[in-house]
Amino acid sequence: MNSTTSLLLRRRHARYRRNEVAELVTHLRSAVPAIVPAHVQDDVVGEMSLTMASPRLGKADIERLVGEFVKAYWKTYSKKFDAVSLDAPIYTDGPTLIDTIEGTSGHRRS
Repeated sequence: MNSTTSLLLRRRHARYRRNEVAELVTHLRSAVPAIVPAHVQDDVVGEMSLTMASPRLGKADIERLVGEFVKAYWKTYSKKFDAVSLDAPIYTDGPTLIDTIEGTSGHRRS
């Protein structure tokens, strides 16, 4: 096999893989319910795509597990934008949120 033939075969295989990935993403997107917001759909499809790269999840499992991926997203990000006390520690032991605001370091109301 000469180098030209080898190059053509590699390109054909790469094109085949791109088509296969595009079909997988389309299948994943269609499995996520339309009622789920678009930004959540994107994250869920991304997480499922990563899981598909490992042998733990196959195409047949997508419809069965999509609900779990959506729940996992909401569990992770649902409290991200909740109100937070400025006096609450950022970590278990450490500075508070007010300590990180410029100009307030060491100045607390009595």
